[in-house]
Amino acid sequence: MDNEDLYQVLGVARDASYADIRKVYRTLSLQNHPDRNKNPEATERQKKINDAWAVLGDADRRRDYDAQLLREKNAVTSQRDAWEDLFSRKPKPAAQSPFWQTCRDEPAEKQDPSSDNSFRDFFMDLDGISSNPNVRAERCKTAQRIMAEKPEFVRSAVKEILFAVASKGHEPAVGALVGTLLDVAADAIEPEHFREFVRGVSSRPAFPKMFEAKFSLACDIARRRPDLPGEASEEILDALSRHTDVAAAKDLFGLLLQTPEKISPEAFRNFVRDETDSEKLAFARDMAEKNNALASGAAKEIAELFRSFSDAPEITELGSILAEAAPEKIEPKDFTKILDSIRLSEPPETRARQCELAQHILSKRPDLTRTAFDALTMTAFLLPDDPAVQNLYAFCRKASSPGSGIRADAPKPG
Repeated sequence: MDNEDLYQVLGVARDASYADIRKVYRTLSLQNHPDRNKNPEATERQKKINDAWAVLGDADRRRDYDAQLLREKNAVTSQRDAWEDLFSRKPKPAAQSPFWQTCRDEPAEKQDPSSDNSFRDFFMDLDGISSNPNVRAERCKTAQRIMAEKPEFVRSAVKEILFAVASKGHEPAVGALVGTLLDVAADAIEPEHFREFVRGVSSRPAFPKMFEAKFSLACDIARRRPDLPGEASEEILDALSRHTDVAAAKDLFGLLLQTPEKISPEAFRNFVRDETDSEKLAFARDMAEKNNALASGAAKEIAELFRSFSDAPEITELGSILAEAAPEKIEPKDFTKILDSIRLSEPPETRARQCELAQHILSKRPDLTRTAFDALTMTAFLLPDDPAVQNLYAFCRKASSPGSGIRADAPKPG
């Protein structure tokens, strides 16, 4: 983008949260959309806005971009200082030497930050310090000593410390920084810090063992600060969706379940909607059992799942939670999808379970009886020997007939 500052393109601060950046991006996109803005320059502005969002809206690319900005800043500073030294012939005070640069040039026993700013820079540039993990380990031990001695530095560098751990936390010495952070300044970890950390761990490419180590560190933070998982429900569910094969990611989900009331309804809907499999269905069921409101806010998504996972017992359990918690949320077209799954199911036991669910829904929503009768007609014809299907069909036919005790046109509850 011709070296344009992406933060300036969107008009946000460099420490802006993901939510703030997304909000600004959506606002600018609406303002510069061709259907709303006929200015010829709007198209070019929109392209720049999209390019900026593509980087700043992705945790992994944003970290790389921030590190690049830091390297460019330090390179300019070093060049300026070199010219000043050349012409003034005065030795540069040690206090002006960035900590990360000192780590490159000095042995471990001489490493010491000159300010909290340079201390933050060290963690942001930890990737670039050395390609040798042993060198990083030595310097991280020095950083730990400084963290213990100067907690005020730690409080001002929480974001940068977690950035380093998200990148290299699978290395024991880097991962150990989390323990020191929790001992010195656990209360300084803000929800946005934790959200960015989980997002970074989840999105950065790594081997399974690396993910295991990093998610374990996220669990350490969540155990010390049980208020944080609920504030990062969207990021945790996204991580679980990507890494169901990582045990520590499941452990982090378990910690989230300790505060189910904080799970975002939107995050739950996205989780259910996003390429769900039977294992994810079990996770969704666990969330809905602990917070029924999540199921009521995702009635459409849950009904859609019946077509793909008609044989999974977890989907029937999820439907039962919905029927009990918020039957008024079930629309006729969604109920039709649930009924269609009966015909798609193979084992008679599964069909019996789904017919029982349909009967339960009808007990709460008699206004859906006519919908059920119409939807079950073909199923009853194709499965004449299935007692569960025939009994449900007979019930709907009787309830839909004139003079029955059940009003098929009864209003929806609520």
